[in-house]
Parts: sequence; structure tokens; C-alpha cells
Amino acid sequence: MFARHTAIVGDDRLEAITTRHFTDEWRLNPVRATHWGNGDARVRLAQLQGALLRECRYLVGLREHTAGMTVDAHEFAQREALRATADPLYGYYALGKLGTAQIAGRLQTRGGQSLQSPGFHDALLAHGDPPMAIVRKIVPGAEDDGTLLYVRFGGRSMKTMDARVATPMLGTMMDVDLTIAWIFEHVMRNNGGREVVSRNDDGSLFRYTYAEFGKRVAQLAHALIELGVRPGDRVASFAWNNHRHLELYYAVPMIGAVLHTTNIRLFSDQVCWVFEHAGDALVFVDGSLAPAAASAMATRPEYRLPFVVMGPTDVTIAGAHDYETLLAGRPDTYAWPRLDEKSAAILCYTSATTGDPKGVAFSHRSTVLHALAAGTVDMLAISQRDAVMPVVPMFHVNAWGTPYLAPMVGAKLVLPGPKLDPASIIDLVDGEGVTMSLGVPTVWLAVRDELERRDARLPTLETLVIGGSAVPPSLFDDLEKRGIHTIHAWGMTEMSPIGTASRLTHDLAGAPEDVRRQHLLKQGRFTAMVAWKLLDDDGNDVPHDGTTPGALWVRGPAVTASYYRVAADLPCFAGGYFHTGDICTVDAHGFMQIVDRSKDLVKSGGEWISSVDLENLLMGHPAIREAAVIGLPHEKWVERPVAVVALRAGQLVDEPAVRAWLGERVAKWMVPDRVIFVEAIPRTGVGKFLKRDLRARYADLLTTA
Repeated sequence: MFARHTAIVGDDRLEAITTRHFTDEWRLNPVRATHWGNGDARVRLAQLQGALLRECRYLVGLREHTAGMTVDAHEFAQREALRATADPLYGYYALGKLGTAQIAGRLQTRGGQSLQSPGFHDALLAHGDPPMAIVRKIVPGAEDDGTLLYVRFGGRSMKTMDARVATPMLGTMMDVDLTIAWIFEHVMRNNGGREVVSRNDDGSLFRYTYAEFGKRVAQLAHALIELGVRPGDRVASFAWNNHRHLELYYAVPMIGAVLHTTNIRLFSDQVCWVFEHAGDALVFVDGSLAPAAASAMATRPEYRLPFVVMGPTDVTIAGAHDYETLLAGRPDTYAWPRLDEKSAAILCYTSATTGDPKGVAFSHRSTVLHALAAGTVDMLAISQRDAVMPVVPMFHVNAWGTPYLAPMVGAKLVLPGPKLDPASIIDLVDGEGVTMSLGVPTVWLAVRDELERRDARLPTLETLVIGGSAVPPSLFDDLEKRGIHTIHAWGMTEMSPIGTASRLTHDLAGAPEDVRRQHLLKQGRFTAMVAWKLLDDDGNDVPHDGTTPGALWVRGPAVTASYYRVAADLPCFAGGYFHTGDICTVDAHGFMQIVDRSKDLVKSGGEWISSVDLENLLMGHPAIREAAVIGLPHEKWVERPVAVVALRAGQLVDEPAVRAWLGERVAKWMVPDRVIFVEAIPRTGVGKFLKRDLRARYADLLTTA
């Protein structure tokens, strides 16, 4: 008796044939996997495995004993196969690739269900010689004292594993995947009457309830399927914070596809590069951003993508669909598929501070866990009574999770669209009764100045969550005077992103005001989803005394284990931790403070600027011998780059000429505010630029009138 199983994801196909030998044992015969296109074959094969094995739960603890070596399948999978997941399926896949090893065991049915019934497949990639594997299914409630497994090597002698694999006692809890659909269905049942307010490109306001939002999400899902989007496909958004972007945040991942939120502030060639690197199948673009998207595609005329335009535009993109036309007349309900919680939901790229942008794929599970953790009272503490306005872009790490957190708790969600000038923000906060807003310091510095100019207050605005760079103490104090409390938060794309928030502990609640202020100006305490350690240069733990600095390493269920489609072994991933690149202190109360960046990056207005890239460009100038770029305090942008250069012998060039020359090669906001000429740049004993001395020497350069 045999059965053939086939799964197709995109352009990939997996075929498996199982033959039944006994009533409780199935054997996997030659498996053929075919891959076409430009995608990462290993990731696509993993998706195929998921398509065949969605209902299965397999044992992870297989060990191969060969020539005195013990290889744990799970560890091997993380180290050598994908690195992006701890899914047991990958463990089997990796183990199957160890030489010509073949794994055998006993498979149990589930509640007497036929192994040949539709939707129940037991295929497993096993690249043996010939490929064969029998797997053992873990069955809730089954009594089993273990199964003796064995390993055979391509036609040679049989070797028996020296350990029995026992089934642990399972809990009685329901096995429910943590997916975005779980949040969505909760919102529809419990928070349907709360409101979403969105500012359109023309400045007008669009408003509807979460219940009405849910109907449009279903209509969008039907449209996506008709456009050919399939599970695993990447769908790009190129958009502001608005209601259509919010609909994409739910519809795309809930049909099993992946939403790639594209940074609209990248260079045109970088935008096109991330479209192609992500393998996007379709791009949704706001009407006001259609010119920028068209310019990006023009950098690679041979590269083509279908577009959907959201809202009016003056630019014609050949063959583009209109968003509202796609939704019109479609059913407002959808039978959402059951998805594996470990499957990717959102793909977000870093800001390309050094080299090309790097992609991080957030899973459904990590997204839900991040929302749950970020919403706790010692983090963002958003509740149903709040009206939340994320000014931080939705293309920047999911607007710090608010598109999922705010609907989940039933808060009113206010989306500011493209109008981010201080007056527009103030008017929207005042008009919609916003109680909490989130954004980088640059935004709130401008808002503060506008409030001072008007001599006005925002009576409903209770809390500002500020991240992206350090909160200037003067901004903190000025906002407090106007009744607005600042929560300093920190995180990274690689962390989903929120890692810390500055909420006072019980021990500090009664401390003197200056002590409380000192702690609130730090990046804060870690969320329960983040494990962390501070290490010195030798890899030893540093004391948590608030003064001893160390390199920050983190791990957790919402921390990435790799970058998307980056196969190289990167030193930032080691020992199950991720190196953030930050040099920090942690005090006795658990408050973390960033004191430096290990790579001397300059953070201006919430955006990273690579000092190394600028130095390399400057030293390409025919008159410049050497250059060091440092970040100096700036009243508006918090920090701005300043270049210190030494000229070649006999060369003359002035500051405006250098800045103009550099402006032809980088974005205008990356050009250093000042260029300082010196005879020689101070160096360390090993020849590195002594930037610490430069920062001290020119500390007041940009702040002194």
C-alpha cells in the first residue's frame, strides 16, 4: 500500500511517496524536491515541509552516534541548515543531510485517524542514499515507553542508537497557534466598536470602526488571492501610516503571505534592491509615493513588478491596479486558513547603515508575543481607554508594534498619514483626543517648539514614547512642564523591536526627583521577552553597577536568529545570542543605558548614519589624506555628523567644496554639518582614530551660538 503526497509553494514542488509496511509504520521512499526561481532554496523547502506536515508534531531529540561523535539534530539544524528557526522539521532535514544517514522509528496514528485521510501527510525530507526515513509521531495522551531508533549508512551495516527516545508527559492545554489571525478575531469579537482615524494624502480624515476595518480586510484577502498571491509570497508595502496600510498588516499575513514593509526613505536603487532581494511578488504603494516607487523601478528597467496604487496619484504606473476598485463588491467575510505560528508574517529591512539593508522576518508567534509583552504596564501600558497615534512609521519595525497592540487591547488608533509637520501633529492630537503617541526625538523637539510658540498645551496627551535615539534632557523637562510624561524606550529591528522601557520600579517610586529623573532618562528595564547579558572584551560578565560598560547581547522569542537570505556566519550571532552593537551599563535597579556605539554610528533624527561609509567617501576626495567622522550633539536632530579631515601635501580645498562634493554621493541629510581641517588626526596605539578625543574637543561645536 502506498500514497503519493505533493505540496506546491510558489514555483516549488515537493513530492513524497510513503509505503505502509505495518499497521502503525510508514516508510518514506525517495523524496524529490524541485526548486525554481531566485528564492532561497532552503527556506522554500522548509515552506514545502510545512505545507505537508502542518498537522504534525515530531520528536526533536534524535542523536546520531558515529565514530565517537554525537550530533544533536536540533542543534545541527540551527548551526548548519537554516539558522532562522528552531522548528523540529528543520532538525530532521539537517540530520538527513548528514552523509547518507537514514533514520527509522515507529509512527503512531492520531485517535485512529487513517494515515491516508486528506490533509494528513507524513512526508519528511531525508536526503539519504537511498533516501528513506520513518518518523515517530507524538500523540497527545498516548502511553508509550519509548521507541528504539536506529541509523543505517547507505547499504552498509546497521548501527543501533544507544538511547531510547521517550515521550514526555504532555500538558492538557489546547494546542493553539499564536497567529495574527488570533489577534484579529479577538478584535472583531471584543473591540469592533472602537474607531480608527486615518489622515489621507490630501489632509482629509477617514474614519471607521474596527468592525468595518475587518470587513475591508476580508475584501482585501479575496483580492490578494485573485491577484495570485499564495502562501509564502512576499507582498511589499510602500506607504505612510494610514488605514489601507493597516489593512495590509492583517490581510497579507493572515492568508499565509508575508508583508514586506519597505522603507520609503531609502535611495531609489536601494528600494529596488530590497524589492528584488525580498522576492516581492506585488507592491502596494500610496498614491503620493507613486513617483518615488516609479523612480526606484527606473533604476532597474529590466526588473518588473505588478503594482497596486492606494489613493489618487498624478503618476501613471503601467498596468497598476487601483486599491479601492480591487476591494469593491468582494465578500466581506473570509475563511482564514490555519497557519503555523512559526511561519513568517512581516519582513522588515534595516536602514542600510553599513552596506546593503538586512532583512528580518518576524514570525506570527514573535509578533503576537511582542504585542503581549509591549502592552504590559511596565512597558507601553496601552489600554482600551487610550487613543494611540504612532508617528513612528509603519515601515519602521511595525511602528513599534502598535498596529497589532492597539487593536488587540481595543484602543482607538489614530494614523497621521504623510502630514508630520508639528502643526499637523498638534492639531490631530487635539482634535482626536490622543492620549499616547510614539516617535523619535526629532518629531517631539519640533512639536515642543511649536507648543512654545503658541504657548499651548495638549490636555489629552498624557504620554509620549520616545525611541530611536536618546531623549535629550531638555526635551524631557520641557514636556513634563506641559503635563506630558515621557517614556524612554529602546529596541532594534532585530528585536521586533521593543526591548526596554523606562518605567519606575517600586524601589524608585519614593526616591528624590533628581534620582527618578536620572533613571527615566535611561533606556529603561528589559521586557520579559528579552534575556540579556553585558560582556567585556574578553567575554566576561561585567558588574551591573550603572558605571561599568559592556557589550549588550540579547536573546528571546522575538529576537531574530539570522538575517533573511544572508548565508554568511556573522559574528553578531553567537551562542544563541545577538550582539546589538551597543555599549551599555545596567544599574542595580535593572535600568539599561546606552553609552556608546561599538561601530561609531551617528544617529540623526532617528536615522543611522555610518561614519565608516562617510570616511571612506571623504578619503576618496583627491585633496583629502584622511578623515574621521564623529557624531556631535545637536539641538534639533539630537546628533549630527561632523568630519575632521587632513589634506594631502600641497592640496587646498575649503569646507563648502567638500560638503558639496560629498552631497553628490550621499543623501543630503547624511552630509556632515561641519568639516574641520587639521594637520593630523589623533590615533590610538594600534593606529585607530581616537574619536573619543575628537568628541571631547568639539563637543560644543554645533550647540554654541
